[in-house]
Amino acid sequence: MTGRKHSLKGLPGVIKVNKAEETAERVIKQCMGVKKGEKVLVITDTMTSEVGESLFNAAEKTTQAMLVKIKPTGEHGREPPKIVAKAMLEHDIVLAPTYYSLSRTKARKNATKKGVRIATLPGITMEMFTRAVNVDYKKMEKNIKKVAGLLRKTSKVKIITISGTNFQFENIGERVVDNDTGIYSKKGSFGNLPAGEVFVAPKEKTGAGIIVIDEMEGICKPKTKVLVRKGLVQEVIGDNAFSKKMWKLKNARNIAEFGVGMNPKAILSGRILEEEKVLGTCHIAFGSNFDFGGRVRSEIHWDAILLKPTIWFDDEKIMDSGELIV
Repeated sequence: MTGRKHSLKGLPGVIKVNKAEETAERVIKQCMGVKKGEKVLVITDTMTSEVGESLFNAAEKTTQAMLVKIKPTGEHGREPPKIVAKAMLEHDIVLAPTYYSLSRTKARKNATKKGVRIATLPGITMEMFTRAVNVDYKKMEKNIKKVAGLLRKTSKVKIITISGTNFQFENIGERVVDNDTGIYSKKGSFGNLPAGEVFVAPKEKTGAGIIVIDEMEGICKPKTKVLVRKGLVQEVIGDNAFSKKMWKLKNARNIAEFGVGMNPKAILSGRILEEEKVLGTCHIAFGSNFDFGGRVRSEIHWDAILLKPTIWFDDEKIMDSGELIV
């Protein structure tokens, strides 16, 4: 033995740990703006605990933190245990890296109303976390605000894609155009991580045309055609099972959302949390939009991803075949 010191730098496991720590610290400091003296709650489950533990460790370096591990709820939007819902009300910041989303639960909404700052990370994996959450938030925020500012002034939106989408809808001023920048440092702020989209609830009864779905997280077959008139789905061609669900579930046929992906590190991973944020895509959702400015309630909210769209805000082209040009 020579007694020579061996460096661990460059080994895959060390790189992974360092990247996770770096990303978690960015979430705590930059995304959530955690300050000393605040209380942070991290809710995770058995399928996402690696990310949850990284966030807890980072939070604990700054302030008081608590980690709660639950069983996967089994369905997006299903309520967490009552003791967890109560704990959410007793903290300043809540981070929820869980397999199934807590975003649309009463527990999350009640905590938001109380002023708790919340970020949910449904379906997060460590690979997605260290890549798509670890972005230049200042640069992304600048681009998001630019697109959102244009959308707020827009009366009509039109989208076409090489797959065959040719769709348009009306936008009205009183509808809130949401900037999902990933910065949730203000009291009562809420959003997803990975972040990075601009979205709005289109005016009801105005959507018209053909939507050709490119990606939909297993809910619908790719290249399915959806015919829309007066803001409602009239016919589905190419996926009988999806079509049956449309007519079976209350208000599922409603055109609920239009969004533009703005995250340069997001990829088509098969998980809608990330796919709707991919720069160079847009998405149109069916079902409920009541909780972000629309008038329709439904038990579902399904996002359909459209690849390489060309988008017009009134007469101004803002995206050309997936390339943002504003």
